[in-house]
Amino acid sequence: MNQQDGHVTGFAQGNAERWSYIIASYLPQAWTMVIKTVDPLIYAALIELLGSNQKFKKGAAQIVPQFDQTKCIIALSVSLSYVVPDWANFSGNPEAIQADQRYILQKAQQAGSIQFPEGSVAINGKTGGLTVNFRVPVGPQ
Repeated sequence: MNQQDGHVTGFAQGNAERWSYIIASYLPQAWTMVIKTVDPLIYAALIELLGSNQKFKKGAAQIVPQFDQTKCIIALSVSLSYVVPDWANFSGNPEAIQADQRYILQKAQQAGSIQFPEGSVAINGKTGGLTVNFRVPVGPQ
């Protein structure tokens, strides 16, 4: 990279310097947290609950960046969904769903600095869908 006046980007003003650092340092860490930490923890919880990784599959993943007042990314809002056919058309005790939701949340919370809002783990007893929503900080908060 061409450095000028001690700036990696060569731009002394604006947010390009912060973006340069965020992209190189913080975004890879956040991405790794989602893909190599939280998703495997959820995956492990599902195996423990269902007994096999053949009883569920990954559905959709949505990642939306959150920005600060300088238009630099400060967090990723993430939604991961999974399909569990055995949970579809569930007619049992709703407390069983709540217990599974709590178990998945407790397992996912092992990721550390991840923030899970209230109701972040939801099992849909009609469709067999599981959705886990969380926020991954990007950089020091």
